[in-house]
Amino acid sequence: MILRWFFLGFAAAVTSLFGTVATATICPSVPPAQRTTFISAEAYATSAGFSLRDDGILLFDYGKAFDGLGKWADPYFNSNYALALYRDYLQTDCKDDEVRQKFLRVADWMIAEGKQRGEMLVWEYPFSDPNFRLDPGWISGIGQSRIAGVLVRAHAMSADKKYKKAASAAMAAYEHSIAEGGVMTFDGDVAWLEEMADPKGNSFKVLNGHITGLAGIMDYYTVTHEQKWQDLIQKAVAAVKRDVHLFDAGFSSYYSLKMPSNDRPIAPRLEYNAGHVGQLIWMCEQFGDSEFLRWAMRFHAYDANQDRYTASSSIDPVAHGPEGVKALYGDHYWSSGVFPAVLTVDLPAIDRVRGLAIDANLMDERPLNFNVTAWKNGVKVAESSIKDNHLRHIDVIFDKPVDADRVVATFLDTSGKDILAIKALMVLRDIPHYGAAMNECNATFRRIIPHPILGDVPGSPVRPRCDGWVILPREYAEGTLKIEAADDGEGQFTVSYSDDLEKWVPAGEIPASGGELSIAEGKFVRLAFQVTIGTTNKIWLSASALHTAQR
Repeated sequence: MILRWFFLGFAAAVTSLFGTVATATICPSVPPAQRTTFISAEAYATSAGFSLRDDGILLFDYGKAFDGLGKWADPYFNSNYALALYRDYLQTDCKDDEVRQKFLRVADWMIAEGKQRGEMLVWEYPFSDPNFRLDPGWISGIGQSRIAGVLVRAHAMSADKKYKKAASAAMAAYEHSIAEGGVMTFDGDVAWLEEMADPKGNSFKVLNGHITGLAGIMDYYTVTHEQKWQDLIQKAVAAVKRDVHLFDAGFSSYYSLKMPSNDRPIAPRLEYNAGHVGQLIWMCEQFGDSEFLRWAMRFHAYDANQDRYTASSSIDPVAHGPEGVKALYGDHYWSSGVFPAVLTVDLPAIDRVRGLAIDANLMDERPLNFNVTAWKNGVKVAESSIKDNHLRHIDVIFDKPVDADRVVATFLDTSGKDILAIKALMVLRDIPHYGAAMNECNATFRRIIPHPILGDVPGSPVRPRCDGWVILPREYAEGTLKIEAADDGEGQFTVSYSDDLEKWVPAGEIPASGGELSIAEGKFVRLAFQVTIGTTNKIWLSASALHTAQR
């Protein structure tokens, strides 16, 4: 692939000197942007919520949100669409002029939609954001660099200097603080890219927006090689490393560190939390820092949560039964109108528990008087009672952490209504757990890694997209690594183990066709492989006899 981009760049250079190749057949030397969507531009434009205007601009249907905004041309989503068009165009060896024209049409629209703020070219959001209390006209650090990435590629494709000038002006927003109308919060040696850039100076620190904007800056730097962007990249990476632990909510990750409308701005499990997992793995791959991998695996453990819920009663057991409290948010919740209302959480194994996090659906549907108990093998080991609760979001913490396999919440009444509605009721563990991780390109491998205790395997067999690796935690496992695979590949899985995710000790190999390997040491087991391994059905570490018996 590297050679391909070299020869494409060489062809473009020869053309510029001698003019011997028709312009429409020249491939630009700039490769696709990092983190371009895997799917085609057409598939992206027709996925849920998206459509195209008659002029080829992407619309996203916000529905009733933001005062009934409906279908709107979001500049960030259009940057994703345009970058996919650019990649798709290169994949035709630059022969599909229709795709080229679609890409340039979006780039031209971006310039037309941009608003000049001094030296900056910015893309304003014309609606208020009630969650962050932003007035219409706010801008976002998530999109400025991605849009710049589109514009520098439009310049590479067309040689029209208007695109290069506009790209530079878009990037200027990262040189100005939010109070100056830019998108940055500077704090000594760290710098936060603000997805919600509040001109009043409030720093919200949205994790996924910061990392997405960072990827865009890195992409821009690879094209321009301007040192100031490398300096900013280092400060932006340092910001995540310094603050990532603050995003740990104990049962999912936080979407942001501050949200004026909500004192618990949770990243929903299996949604934004899963996005954080992928982004932190990407940061580990880019910057070689295992701390990002460690937090990715911590957050992924929250997505892999296998606690089982039962309720004494539910108003709507199908749509809003007890499983609705597993921190999925949105329209997920459990409701009951019969008191006392009891919600029981059975853990898949005895664990160290420090309490329970509870989020009510609405303030007047919150629990008022209730108690929380922890149990181990049928014996109560901890209890905490709450009276006259005035919080929508509350953490009930025991006097000290206890070993337990069951947690029970007994709600005696509710506030303001006859209905109790709980959006999240999550056990807070005292000892961190880790989920499996894999290189970002092969994230679909999660489908074939079963839970270490329950042994269930969601999904179907997969083939790797690229050379890669998988890391499994050995929390509940014995020393045997097992792989089931089809006999359609070549090579092997190279296995190693580690206690700290940094120093890896070789442990042996398993052929691409599958097998097993005994591993006596290490908290983590790593499998490295090449894309040639073919189809893999299942990868797992055998659970210990103790935890198998507790299932």
